[in-house]
Amino acid sequence: MKKLITFIFALCASFLLTSEAFSQITQVTGSPQTGSANGTSFTITRPSGLAVGDVMIANIVQSDNDGANGGDLSDATSTGWTFIAGNQTGIVGSGGDEYWGTLLYKIATAGDVSAANFSFSLDAEADGGSGAIMAFRGVNTTGGFNQLGVANSGPFDVDPGNVYQNVADDGTLNANSITTNTVNAAVIMLGVIGNDFSLSAWTATNPATLTELYDLPFNADFDMGSGAAWGTRATAGATGNGSATISSNEWNGSLMIALRALPIITVNAGAD
Repeated sequence: MKKLITFIFALCASFLLTSEAFSQITQVTGSPQTGSANGTSFTITRPSGLAVGDVMIANIVQSDNDGANGGDLSDATSTGWTFIAGNQTGIVGSGGDEYWGTLLYKIATAGDVSAANFSFSLDAEADGGSGAIMAFRGVNTTGGFNQLGVANSGPFDVDPGNVYQNVADDGTLNANSITTNTVNAAVIMLGVIGNDFSLSAWTATNPATLTELYDLPFNADFDMGSGAAWGTRATAGATGNGSATISSNEWNGSLMIALRALPIITVNAGAD
């Protein structure tokens, strides 16, 4: 009897073959939303089309011109949001005036969908902050890496790292290449700037052109700016270094992350 059952299961498997494909990650309606303010906190309006399970990414920059020795800022925070990356992204002159970038994410809950906005707290020394919330749908929120690089526990197709890279006083954002692991990963390049300058010409190797999500110069008590762009990498592999042009030389830092698309499992009838 056991041999007969084994034979039946094997026979069924030969006719019911499964295959796996990946969905396309899309941008949520009403995303991105931006916000800015002088002081130690600011809010960003909820993307209008947000739904439970969408992945939100917040790219925040803050400034401090108190003339201290530099390095006294800390990361922006928001209740329920998870830290991805954060570090100093510029020191201005010998007085220690500085900029700090923070990248956070959140998987949308019912409470988020009904919220009017999201509040971000800055360091007590900050003179102001600005940034954006970008929201994406069709993300595998548990099948990828988490913010610590642990597999099968988060939405990232690649370990996202924990710092803005290539911090320099120049005219270009420069993000290191990443190598995606699955097809249709959403590649997102993010940058922060130490002045209210604009961004343009976002590129990588694959995808070759990155579509700008937002560009936010902020004429603040101590000016700053940020921006992001994205594209889909149709096959797994290296993106090549990312870049974007800043309208004038200034302190900046950037990084590239990738979100993993949801798998689509189909059942085929097998060979005729």
